[in-house]
Amino acid sequence: MKVNPQNLQCNLFLKNYGSDTSRLVHDVIHFAKQYPIVLERIRDDQVAHGLAKKKCRMEDAAFNRRQRAKNEVFLPGMQYTIAEENDDARQDGDLVLLQGRDRVDPLVVLILLILRGFYGSITDRAATDRILESSTLQIVLGNLGHRCPRRSSISENLNCVSQETQDLILRLQLQHAHKLGLDDFKEITVDSTTSGAAMAFPTDINLVASSICSLWDVLELLGKEKVIEFAPGACAERWRLAVRKTARAISTTPLKSGSLHRSRVSDLADAAAKLAGKLEPYVNILNERVENEEHGSMPAHTWRAFVKLASMADRYYTATCHSIGQMVMRVLKKRKLKAYEKFLGPADPDARLIVKGDRKPVVGYHPQLARSRGGLVTCVLVDPDMLSDSKSLIPVLEATIANTGVVPRNLSTDDGYSSGDNLAGARELGVENVSFSGAKGKEILQDDEWNSLILREMRINRSAIESLMFTMKHNHAFGRMKRTGRQAVRAEMTEKVLAYNFRRIRTLLEREEAKAENPAPPEDPAGKAA
Repeated sequence: MKVNPQNLQCNLFLKNYGSDTSRLVHDVIHFAKQYPIVLERIRDDQVAHGLAKKKCRMEDAAFNRRQRAKNEVFLPGMQYTIAEENDDARQDGDLVLLQGRDRVDPLVVLILLILRGFYGSITDRAATDRILESSTLQIVLGNLGHRCPRRSSISENLNCVSQETQDLILRLQLQHAHKLGLDDFKEITVDSTTSGAAMAFPTDINLVASSICSLWDVLELLGKEKVIEFAPGACAERWRLAVRKTARAISTTPLKSGSLHRSRVSDLADAAAKLAGKLEPYVNILNERVENEEHGSMPAHTWRAFVKLASMADRYYTATCHSIGQMVMRVLKKRKLKAYEKFLGPADPDARLIVKGDRKPVVGYHPQLARSRGGLVTCVLVDPDMLSDSKSLIPVLEATIANTGVVPRNLSTDDGYSSGDNLAGARELGVENVSFSGAKGKEILQDDEWNSLILREMRINRSAIESLMFTMKHNHAFGRMKRTGRQAVRAEMTEKVLAYNFRRIRTLLEREEAKAENPAPPEDPAGKAA
C-alpha cells in the first residue's frame, strides 16, 4: 500500500509533535518501503498462523463428530459410510484460507512489533494507554485506512511473527546501515548481561507451599467439574492446612536459623511429603487418561482444557517433589547446592540462576550481545544452557558475521572470554586483532601484542558496550523479560534490539547531517608548523 509521507505529518485535528514514537514510526515505514520482503514475510507468517488455526478447528470438528457418533443410532451400513467420509476429510491436507475478516495490515504489524520492543510491552495498561493516546499512530493508521486493533488482536498478530522473520529484519537493518556508510562492522565488542525472568525469586519455603497448594487447587477443580472423583480425605485436608500454617510461620519469622527454624522446616517437609503422597494417585490417573486418550463424552475444547490441567498437575507435582528434596538438603542436611543444581520452580523452566562474582544473584537469562563501533547491535544470543562467557564467544562471532556479511578486523572482549581456543577460533574466522581485557588475556597474548597501540586503544574503547547495556535496560526494559520460555524470551530480546537499532541508525544519520552542515575548518599549515 502506498503512503504519502506528507499525510503522516498531520491531519485535520491531529498533529505530529516529533516525539520518539513519531520518529521511530517514520523510520519503520521508510524501512518497509525500501525492503518490501519484510512485509511479504509477515504476510506469510499471518497466513501460516491462520492455516494452523483452521487445521485446529477442523480437527476439533472431526473430534466432535466422533464424540456425537458414540451416542447416535444408525441404520444398517450408515455408520461405516459416515466413518469413511470423516476419514477422507482428515486425509485432505490442502488447507486454503477462504474469504473472512480482513487481517491486520503487515505494515501495521511491523510498526506495532517495533513499538513493543521500544515500550517493553504493547498490551499492559501503560502501553495500551500510550497506543490509544498516540496522535502519531492515529494519523498513520488513518492514512492507511485502518483502525487501531484490539489488544487481543495485537498480541495474536505480533506473536505470529516468526523468529526467522525477526532475524531477517535484523540482517536488513545492518545491511541498510552499511549501505548508508554509517558503519563498516570492522570492529566488534562482545559482552554479556543478565535479564531477569518473569518470575519472583524462588525460596524453598514458598516453592514447597505454592507447588503443593496449586496441585491441590487443580485436582479440586477437576473434582468439582465431575471429571475425576477427588476425595483425598480428612488427613489430606489437615496436612494442607499444616503446610500453609507452617510456611506462613517460617516466612514471618525474622530468624532463619537455629533449632526452631529447622524444626519448622522439618514439619513443613513432613506435611508436604505426606500430602504429595496422598495426591500422587490422582496425578497418575490424569496422566493415564491423557496417554490413553480416554475422552469420555468431552467435546474438543473440554478435552484440550483437560489435557492442559493434567499437564499443570503433573508439573506442580514434580515441582513439589524437587522443592521438598532441595529444602531438606539445604536446611536440614546443610549442604550448599551449586547454581546448576538448584530447582527454581515451574514458572519458567528455561530460566537459570546466574551468579556473577559478588553481585546479587539473578534468576533469568544470560544474553550475549555484540556491538559495532557505530553502536549497532549485530547479534543477540540467548542459550540458557550456555552460561559461560568463554563458550559463547565463537557462536556470537559466527552469528555476527552471518548477520552483517562482514568479517570484523578487530574483536574486543573482557577477561571472561579469555581462552586459547577462543583466540585460535577467532583468528580462523579471519579476525586480525583479538583483545582480551584482563589478567588472563594478558597471559594468553604475547607482550608485544598486548602492548601494541591498536590493542591498547581497543581496551580503552571496550567500555562503550557498557553504555549499550544501560541504554537497553533503561530505555527498552531489557533488564526483565515479560515472557517465559526460551523461544519467547529470544523473540522479546530481538524485538528490543530491533527498536534500539532503528533509533541508533537515526542518531548516526543526524550526526552525519550535522557534520555536512557544519564541516570542520581546514587545518592551517603555518599554524601547525609554528
